[in-house]
This record gives sequence, structure tokens and C-alpha cells, in this order.
Amino acid sequence: MDQSPWPLRDLRITTPGLELRFPNDDDLMTLAAHAAKEDYDPSVPAFAVKEDTPTLRSRRFLQRAWNAWSGWKPEQWVLDLVAVVDGETVGHQLAWARGFDVLREVETASWVARAHQGRGLGTLMRAAMLGFVFSGLESSYATSSARTDAKASHAVSRKLGYVEDGILRVATNGEAFTLQRYRISREQFEARGFAPVEIHGLEACRDMFGL
Repeated sequence: MDQSPWPLRDLRITTPGLELRFPNDDDLMTLAAHAAKEDYDPSVPAFAVKEDTPTLRSRRFLQRAWNAWSGWKPEQWVLDLVAVVDGETVGHQLAWARGFDVLREVETASWVARAHQGRGLGTLMRAAMLGFVFSGLESSYATSSARTDAKASHAVSRKLGYVEDGILRVATNGEAFTLQRYRISREQFEARGFAPVEIHGLEACRDMFGL
């Protein structure tokens, strides 16, 4: 075999004070333990079932993390990386795409474990992922969305330079709620002057993104 069949295992994105990387079993179990302590939140798929017990929240988190990799195609994928600060796994950062070969557009979402919130990590995590998708994957646009009452998420989007991009109404677990959508171009992000990311292991992954 001339190369690893799953080179994403060696993908790392680093910025001062933060690393995004492919999760190992210990990372996932750490986050699953944090997930057990989270409350019902219809805007976070892993926590969107009111009837879930702590064990079921942990299990649902793990199932979604494992499932993210199973249907990978160059034109349609979910990149789910864990965020590590000072050697501690604090959350996960996602980017996903459909029709990436044509649109060169991704959507992002993240979750910071409650024990690590309030430290500005959500901004660092998303900025690192945007640095990767724009400079590494040569994406043209990135989008994000959050419930209209999710003030912290909106603040991150605006700080990073996103602009409002309409609303989206969704139904989850029998409940309707409204999302505010945001969009940012590569040029808009680069104009904000964030520190460049260091990308490790991308060369071996290029075919997985259709590059």
C-alpha cells in the first residue's frame, strides 16, 4: 500500500494556544463524559432529545461523531475535529460540505464543553477552521447558523467578519425554531487579519477533498 487509506488521522490545524485534530478514542470518551452533563438544546443535534438521560446524551454524541466519517466523499463530507488546549480536549469543531467540487462552500458548527466555556475558545476554534478551509481547501465561502437567542454564537460570527444571510426555520423533536444564517467570503475573512494557521498532514488528504 503506497499510502494510508485514511490520512485524515494525521490532519492537524494549529494556532497559538489551540489545536484541531482528528479525534482518538480518548478524545471522544472525554467529550462524551462532558456531553452527559449538558442540558436539552434543540439547536445541538446531540442534545436535541428532551427525554435523553446522561447516558443517552453521551451515546448520541459518540454515534454522531463516528457517523460523520462513514459517508465521506470528495464532494460531500463532514470534517469533525476535536479542539485541544494545553493538552486537554475541550470541544469539537465541524465543517461540512455538499457539492464541494462545484460550490467550494462549507458550513461550520462547534461545541465547547460547559466546563470550558467563557474563555473565548469558540472564536479560536472557528477562526482556526476558517483558516483551514480558506487557505488549505481553497474554499470561496463559509456559512454558519444559530438560534436567534444564541447570543454567544452570534457574537463569534460577527467578530470573525460574517454578515447576515437570511433566516432558516427548522423543526427538531416536534419543536419549531428559527436560525439566523451568516456568510463570509475568503476575502472578508482574510481582511480581518487573524493569525495564519499551520496545517499539518493536508498533502496526503488532498484527494479526499477533491483537490
